[in-house]
Amino acid sequence: MRHYYKLLKAKALWRRTMVMLLLSVAAFNVSAQISLTSSAGSITAANYTTLKAAIDNINNGTHTGSIVVLVHTNTTEAAAITLNESGNVSGALYSDIMIRPADTATAVKTITASFTAATLLTYNGADNVTIDGRPLSTGTSRLLTISNPNNVAASHTIALSAGASSNLFTYCTIDNGAIGATASSALRILTGLNANNTILNATVSGGNLGVEIAGTNGTANNGTTVKNCLLVNQKATAIRLASGVGSMIIDSNNCTHTVATTTGGYQFLNITIIEPAATVNVTKN
Repeated sequence: MRHYYKLLKAKALWRRTMVMLLLSVAAFNVSAQISLTSSAGSITAANYTTLKAAIDNINNGTHTGSIVVLVHTNTTEAAAITLNESGNVSGALYSDIMIRPADTATAVKTITASFTAATLLTYNGADNVTIDGRPLSTGTSRLLTISNPNNVAASHTIALSAGASSNLFTYCTIDNGAIGATASSALRILTGLNANNTILNATVSGGNLGVEIAGTNGTANNGTTVKNCLLVNQKATAIRLASGVGSMIIDSNNCTHTVATTTGGYQFLNITIIEPAATVNVTKN
């Protein structure tokens, strides 16, 4: 009989422990603006109030391995965010990074810049990063927006540089607030052999330029794909291929404009190809 009561107490203790654990996990996720889990590192689960704070701790090696960043509520980013490549001297060490809305999200979550004259999110050689606007990466909902809403020159939204490769932007919105001839872009691919980057089923909204490739001729950004995207309300050009383009696919995109301007020497076009050496396959746009 004594053994039976001990067994009952042990079972009751186990149940209480499991309940407390589940409640702790639920509280962890509910209270977070950003939650992060990683397969390795000195800390494998953490909450943050901004995307920058989470990425800073990826850069310094606090979180390593395979990393998932979930956006639970809107964040306001007061400073520019830079994600370093894995193996960087800063301490970054990861195999892949996924950024997406919380698993239970039903409304759009927005990462917004509150500063001006700088890029909101820069990939400094970062590879294998996915920004997916779908909860659990399933369905077709676009519930994540990355936005630099400021009408100030050089207030870009996302930039890829220094060899940032094999990155995916899908079912998300990349938004920029540039008006008229203000020189800001929604998504830029710059110098440094940034290869095989894909914008798929995404919305690119606003900006003087939507998608811009402005690398260095002779060091081409090969393998860029823009496919099945909505490019809307760019003030000059939806897709501008200026330099360092290399090979590229532009396929089945919808370019829609309600505001146009030629101020500052730009011409209002859906696609502008400036670099003569570029090999660009343009179909069904």
